Amino acid sequence: MLLGVPVVYLILAGMNLELIFGVFSLKVWIAISAFLVLIPFVTFKTLKEIALLSAFGVFATIVVIGTVVFYAIHDLPMNSGKVTHKFIDMTQFASALGSVSFSYSGNYIYPEVEASMSNPRDFSKVLNYSMVIISAMYLVTAILGYAAYGNLTTSPILNNLPEGFVSKFSMFVITAHVLFAIPVNVTTFSLEMERQLDLLKVAGGDTTREDRYRVVLRVGIMALILILALLVPFFKDFMTLLGALCNTVSVWRTIHPRKFLIGFFSGSHFHLSRPF
Repeated sequence: MLLGVPVVYLILAGMNLELIFGVFSLKVWIAISAFLVLIPFVTFKTLKEIALLSAFGVFATIVVIGTVVFYAIHDLPMNSGKVTHKFIDMTQFASALGSVSFSYSGNYIYPEVEASMSNPRDFSKVLNYSMVIISAMYLVTAILGYAAYGNLTTSPILNNLPEGFVSKFSMFVITAHVLFAIPVNVTTFSLEMERQLDLLKVAGGDTTREDRYRVVLRVGIMALILILALLVPFFKDFMTLLGALCNTVSVWRTIHPRKFLIGFFSGSHFHLSRPF
């Protein structure tokens, strides 16, 4: 997921930039987006150093949600009778479940976020508040968006907004947001790899050489993400696939919590002697 999410974000950024500016093809914009992400990725070492990029996401989220809500309320009476709605559509249930699971897939970076906090003991409180706020934002956007556009609702919903400066500005802001969000995911992945490889030991204790190895590793990670994004330029389908994989893992962790807990922390094989 730590690599899959950046792939989805690169595809989304490329799609948005192509719609806003045109000029280049989707794949070229994806490559440009990857290069822009690479700069902070190789410049900053830990999540604490890139916290400012995350702060921009708060502003971007407020702007985009405000725009979607405004246009949804504005278009709701005009689309009345022109669009259809279904309270439950079982044919889309699996796809929706995958998308919802993807939307809450930030758990993969939680350990690094907690470690970067000045007071890690507050992490649970911060996480609970965050989940409530995020869920509220999702519900408002989903309910009003679907009420206004019904069966014509697209993914992402920004494509439903009328052509104009405000909609393009919102698309630009959310594009900047996802580009700033990618370093958070890839830095978490890179830090784990660096710990596993023990770069400082590989560099013979030379911190300068360690930094060079880190840059090479991170450039390689970004190149891999770019290749995947270029090969799978289907935002909605790939997001659903990642959500399905995330949901599968979550279900198994729910069914066998004790087995997973012991397996994660014991470092040895564990077999259930009886069902829980």
